Amino acid sequence: YHHAFIYGEKLFNNNPQVDKIYETLVGILSKTNNWQQLIHISDKALSKRVADKNTCEANKSIAYFEISKIKRYSELKESIYFIKQSLKLRKHFPPYIKLYLELLIQNKDYNIAKKFFKKAWSENPHTEYKSLLSTLAINLKMDLANLTKFVVGSNKNNYESKVLLVESLISDKKWAEARNQIKDLLDLQPKKEVCLLMAKIEEGDSGDVQKINAWNMRSKNGEEKNMWVCIITKKNQKVWSSVSEGGYFNTLEWKKPMILNQFHDELEMISYEN
Repeated sequence: YHHAFIYGEKLFNNNPQVDKIYETLVGILSKTNNWQQLIHISDKALSKRVADKNTCEANKSIAYFEISKIKRYSELKESIYFIKQSLKLRKHFPPYIKLYLELLIQNKDYNIAKKFFKKAWSENPHTEYKSLLSTLAINLKMDLANLTKFVVGSNKNNYESKVLLVESLISDKKWAEARNQIKDLLDLQPKKEVCLLMAKIEEGDSGDVQKINAWNMRSKNGEEKNMWVCIITKKNQKVWSSVSEGGYFNTLEWKKPMILNQFHDELEMISYEN
């Protein structure tokens, strides 16, 4: 990869209009974790008009994100600086928000994290970073449910907000309030996660085995939650990464999961054998 990049960079400098040269260099740099060079080459590509502004800024934001991750346990202030650069280029991207919240908590900026969480949630409620709420509640010495009510605020009627509040009430063992809050989510065909939450409520509140089992069984027919899906391999990931588990750079999209991954793998194997 090192020699491929040297050759490719020379070619890019001599003739940046060579077909897919920028994309090829980006692929090499992502495989070698050369994030500083990705920022540099993206600036060049934009100045030479061989890639559009959105593509270059997205690639640079990923580079800043990766640099921030590298620095988080050695140079925390620099790590926070770099994740802020990522957010400037890609404002509401959940993986960046998650890392920024993690860094604020790590830096013990709990009140800043609390305000930013509320702002981020009001702009784009997302499951990617909601797991951090319990950690923040512990550090703020607050009930999780009360912190959740603050965070969802004016966005409390959003589906993700309702789920988050029910989850926090379950965590705080406030069964009656959880049961009351989940009513709005119990339509004719509730989603899988709602059925599983209802099973937890029955387990904690009534202990009725039949009701618990009924909700667990019903969850099998419920709609799946969104996941990160690679647009190349069609495989699902629970956590976003700049390079997908299949090895492709910036190919993950937040969408309904491909349920039949095993059949996809089998088809690939059959195709390969033939």
